[in-house]
Amino acid sequence: MVINMSRTASTFVRDFLDEQYPVGYGIKLGQATAAYSYRHLANHPIYVDQLSGQTVVIVFDAVSTKTFAYECTVDNLVLTFEDVLLDGLLIDESTQSKWDPWSGEAVEGLLKGNRLRPVYGLITYMNAWERFYPDGKLVR
Repeated sequence: MVINMSRTASTFVRDFLDEQYPVGYGIKLGQATAAYSYRHLANHPIYVDQLSGQTVVIVFDAVSTKTFAYECTVDNLVLTFEDVLLDGLLIDESTQSKWDPWSGEAVEGLLKGNRLRPVYGLITYMNAWERFYPDGKLVR
């Protein structure tokens, strides 16, 4: 097998945004499942959703396709995040705490030192996810 190392990050991402074989990020929380297409996440890199009665935030970096998901509850407080990163950090609107989107840790503010609980997921073909979880949520 020969790997073409000359591919650029934008070529790589374009392949992930292919309409014929759409790729996304699938998560399972409790009994609920959801898959979020990279096409959708490229337009909404900080996406908040409800799953199994929990508020979750999905953070997507279109250049690297790194994707992370977290529950938004800390000490019984449901956080609401601004829809853009500020200096690479998530900002929660309630406390103005700043969160590292890759570790889920608050690095500044009232909640400094707290961590968001991760919701583990995986890269998936959207069509395959739909076949495995026909009753799950699909966000295209």
